[in-house]
Amino acid sequence: MKTLLFICISINLFSASVNAQDWVSYRSVAGKFTVQLPSWPKETVDTSDSEHGPYVTHLFVCNADKDIFLVGWVDYDTSFHFDNKSEMLANRDNFVKAVGATVYETKDISYKGNPGIEFTAGGENLFISSRVYIIGRRPYQLITVSKTGKASRDLNRFYNSFKIGR
Repeated sequence: MKTLLFICISINLFSASVNAQDWVSYRSVAGKFTVQLPSWPKETVDTSDSEHGPYVTHLFVCNADKDIFLVGWVDYDTSFHFDNKSEMLANRDNFVKAVGATVYETKDISYKGNPGIEFTAGGENLFISSRVYIIGRRPYQLITVSKTGKASRDLNRFYNSFKIGR
């Protein structure tokens, strides 16, 4: 099954970055979320076909110094019914494979009673931390990629700022 991975594959993890000291509050009306980011994100929307019908992936990417922050969600065809745990693990596995990393740890988490996983992974000078939630029919994924080989110092700021709402 295709997930956020396929847009993430095309992201150059070592592209030019910005060095922002004051974070911005980004609100996605369509995504029904807000999140704090080091700078205004670049948005990508991709529609794809699958054996389960079409789906639309929305991804927001922000480069800052030695870290990359990503937030995304998928809208699936209404006829497609997925298993929450399998979907979250597919998001993890597809992203990790796309960047050539290895999963270190995965644990179950939740967001306002909705199921989620948090995982860490790494590769050559990369440290990845991600949270995947299923909220309603949408898988949401938050990702930090640190090019220092250790967790971003802004990891908790990023995660704690994520809010679902109108």
